[in-house]
Amino acid sequence: MKSNIGNIMRSQMYQLVRNRSLRAVLLGVIAVSVFFGAADHIAGGTKNNTYDNIVLMLSMIVNLSMFTIAIVTGIVCADDFTDKTANYELTSGRLRSESYAARAIVSVIISVLSALLMVFALIITSFVLYPRGCSLTNAALAQRVLLLIPVYIRISCFYVFLSYIFKRPIAVVGICYAMITVLSIMMGMGGEGETAVEGSVLTGMGSFKMICSFNEWYAYGLNTSTYHVYEPYVESGTAVQLVAVSLAAGALYLLLGYSFFHRDDIQ
Repeated sequence: MKSNIGNIMRSQMYQLVRNRSLRAVLLGVIAVSVFFGAADHIAGGTKNNTYDNIVLMLSMIVNLSMFTIAIVTGIVCADDFTDKTANYELTSGRLRSESYAARAIVSVIISVLSALLMVFALIITSFVLYPRGCSLTNAALAQRVLLLIPVYIRISCFYVFLSYIFKRPIAVVGICYAMITVLSIMMGMGGEGETAVEGSVLTGMGSFKMICSFNEWYAYGLNTSTYHVYEPYVESGTAVQLVAVSLAAGALYLLLGYSFFHRDDIQ
């Protein structure tokens, strides 16, 4: 079984390397992240340092990365139902568990790496274009980036689940857009705190908000420069809870997806 899963994964990777749509998506997300990272520099801004720019743009890039995860997951999991690749695998003797496990693993890995690529493109652009500052530390930034990984895994697993229900990449992306739009509207109507926590069960936006929100303050002194300082780390208890909930939810989504696929009547 392990050998079969590995063979399917290698086949998937071979197809993805040559997939023009996926390459276009990756180039597009890099361009978007670089643009947002350089936006203040292009506009002639001079106030931001490296960390100020990262903090300013991180939430936006992370929200956009959710679309990247939906697109990549749709390409890996749902597109094979469109061209009947999944059907051919099953009729050639592959077990459904093998087909599902291989696609889910590849999808989660590629989509999470794609989302992280956006974050790193923003960070690298900020370090290249803006002066260094002391408002944050590299260790604190690294902690927050690492905390994005389990949330990205949960989101990817959720879209794997949706892919096996709707079997169309456009449907997965459409649902992603609808959920984020509705939740954003609800947050704008005033129920931000409670809504963010409830919405994070599906969208991850509540968890992303905890990671990307920085408490900040200004330090003043007589005849000295003004220092802009951020609270560096996510509290350890919050971080542990975020990781545990994200991984547990991701595992649940994968189990639900397989349960549906196992009973699905594929024509």
